Amino acid sequence: MIFNKCVIADRPDGSGDICLSLSVLNISDRKIETLYFDLKGLDVLNEEKCNIKDIYSLDMCIKPGEEFSLPEDILLPEKTIRRIRITLRHVCFTDESIWNYDGLITSEGKSFSEPIYYEDGSVNMDASRRVEFKAILLY
Repeated sequence: MIFNKCVIADRPDGSGDICLSLSVLNISDRKIETLYFDLKGLDVLNEEKCNIKDIYSLDMCIKPGEEFSLPEDILLPEKTIRRIRITLRHVCFTDESIWNYDGLITSEGKSFSEPIYYEDGSVNMDASRRVEFKAILLY
């Protein structure tokens, strides 16, 4: 499985909070039903600002080769977060098999300060609070 896209950005509701949006790409040969992962948020000095454990997304059916955006954004408790570390704990498949974390896999994304160009042609010029990475292999 790959965390295909990860974006930290201002919440669209204008609250001033920031949130994390994730999408995954299933590169296994089985359908994914549930994901469990942990998240650490760090500032530009690499100081830990949050450690959120046991985040989960249930009742999915991500087919092999399919990309899927997690339905809920994750609210981040600290506005200075510019880097994240995601540790995938468990992947449950629809055939009832389970992949469990073996202590070797953590993915990381860093902030950048350039505009973000989307496939639909739109551009986000306010990239000051964004972290985005693609193709982070998790297993």
